[in-house]
Amino acid sequence: MRQSNLTQHRFLIHKGVKGIALDLALGCPLPNSAIIVREEEKGEKIFHNRFGFCKIHLADTPVLLNMVVVAGFGDELMMLLNSLHLKKEREILLKTIK
Repeated sequence: MRQSNLTQHRFLIHKGVKGIALDLALGCPLPNSAIIVREEEKGEKIFHNRFGFCKIHLADTPVLLNMVVVAGFGDELMMLLNSLHLKKEREILLKTIK
């Protein structure tokens, strides 16, 4: 699976409108939720995450991508770009963020 972290200030196009990645992420619905447990040196750490995605393309290319948005790993939203064929199925999105 190929995916890339996205910077907050990158210009993207969503539904024909050019916008900054962070603004689009803040408006992205996060209908899914999951509890993720990660092993760390001090023991287990539990994350309560909400996540979703929207279809976008980069301002300089017409290739359709998915911006997966995740809240709950820290103070800021995590934004990932990938080219997988995502549906609104929770299991596919959960696999993407793990």
